[in-house]
Amino acid sequence: MDKRPGASTLAVTRELQNALEDMAPGLRGVHIDSSIFRPAVYMHRAIDHLTLLVIIAGVLAAFAIAAFLLHLRTALVAMVSILASFSGDIHTYFAGTWTTTGRSDGKPVGPEFVAGSISSYTIAENFKQNGVPEAEAALLVERLPENNPHLAYVNSTRHGYALATVTPEELRVDFRSPTSTRDPNARVETLARFSVESGNPVLKVVS
Repeated sequence: MDKRPGASTLAVTRELQNALEDMAPGLRGVHIDSSIFRPAVYMHRAIDHLTLLVIIAGVLAAFAIAAFLLHLRTALVAMVSILASFSGDIHTYFAGTWTTTGRSDGKPVGPEFVAGSISSYTIAENFKQNGVPEAEAALLVERLPENNPHLAYVNSTRHGYALATVTPEELRVDFRSPTSTRDPNARVETLARFSVESGNPVLKVVS
């Protein structure tokens, strides 16, 4: 079963769960585990985290407004700056441009970068740990970019971190990854490089 681009992950998950419950009486003796890969879990976590961030941001904004009123130039710079989102809770590398609709058909608002994990399981490793057949796991990983066309980069197998460099002209982000998470002398590679020009919210893949 595939979720079409633009469909609500939460709605699809809810309807699918309802359908499984309706089918349960006719599937006696059959156990269906719907928790192996449940994107809605990530969505709920993201909503919880976003709620907390909004509260924190509101408190900080109250202090910032007072400071900005005393420094007009600083306030002006802040108003024309581009928002950039950095996160990493899903333990997988993602890079793209977030929009007013949350999909590729919306107006670009700013870049979004999701860094990989240092040691926590990636999406691909989670599949393996939960007993998902290798062929099915590979297909799910392969479909990630296809089902998320707003993403410019996806890597769900490597571990690592993101390195951001900010200048008045641009934001540059490198996705870095060691060749091994068990060898302290492992070589660190650059998986991808991105650039966001000042005044332009659209992310560009440099290499």
